[in-house]
Amino acid sequence: MNEKEIINLANKYFSKNKSNKNILIKGIGDDTAVLENEKQGFQLFTSDMLVEETHFLLDKISPYNLGWKSLAVNISDIASMGGTPTYATLSLAITNNKKITNRWLNGFYMGMSDCATKYKMNIVGGDTVSSKKSLIINIALLGNTIRPIYRNNSKDDYIITTTGNLGLSGAGLSILLKEDNLNISKSENYCLNKHFLPIPKIEQGLFFNKRVENLSMIDCSDGLYVSLKTLSESVNLGIDIYPENLVIENELEQVSKILKKAPLDFILYGGEDYELIVSLPEEDFKAIQIDYFDKFNYRLPIIGRFTYRHNQIKLKGQIIDDQSFQHFK
Repeated sequence: MNEKEIINLANKYFSKNKSNKNILIKGIGDDTAVLENEKQGFQLFTSDMLVEETHFLLDKISPYNLGWKSLAVNISDIASMGGTPTYATLSLAITNNKKITNRWLNGFYMGMSDCATKYKMNIVGGDTVSSKKSLIINIALLGNTIRPIYRNNSKDDYIITTTGNLGLSGAGLSILLKEDNLNISKSENYCLNKHFLPIPKIEQGLFFNKRVENLSMIDCSDGLYVSLKTLSESVNLGIDIYPENLVIENELEQVSKILKKAPLDFILYGGEDYELIVSLPEEDFKAIQIDYFDKFNYRLPIIGRFTYRHNQIKLKGQIIDDQSFQHFK
């Protein structure tokens, strides 16, 4: 079974509201669950697991970067719902690997602590157990929002934009997996940092939530193609991608030449960028462009548009195939 089939099966068993204390507004199927808050707004709840050799290679990432990234990828889910993170728990399954020393744990906790401090949230508990084969990191995270933003609000002719440039993290991963990592260039190091230290787009998500009435958002964790496919399937519409509007940073272009791969491949299928992919009416897009640039120093591009064609993702008029981002095998 693939990931989507596993989630769909879980949804059959777990989608019903069984709690008398909180009203389940949205369960499985979006970036976070949504619970009604008794005081005001809504509570967001998400969880993510990172497994050694599947999501990270212990000898390829520093403990500090792994701590930061473990929390940041969860915070990104909160950002995609137009919310802010509040509290998290951390559970660790730790192996007897000699690399997991007191010094290693200090670095890991420091990275996670710095990420929590940056986003003004607290880590309030968790659990530790032993593991025979792999280091496993599991984070459960709560957040708040006045209005949750779902994936299924898009309509025919809505335009699609992104909060930042894509493909850099995927290029960083490819560099990481090269056999020869000596004499890393500035461009390669730039992409590596994008891979190791993702920046969740909390402020950007709040900006869209406050300024646009009708929109959808998703964080780009598995590549642009997968994000667009998820959005399209949620509303049974197609999408035309505008490759000429996809910004290719100079560092990505340089690294693509080194790796002998097209920059567009990293953008579409690279994964782990953690930018927000946003769909909204074109008139709203035009109304916020200047304010967004003034606040974030980034010119929002129109990277695509929803069409009536059911679930077809097209690039230059051609339906493109699924080459979904895969973690380590």
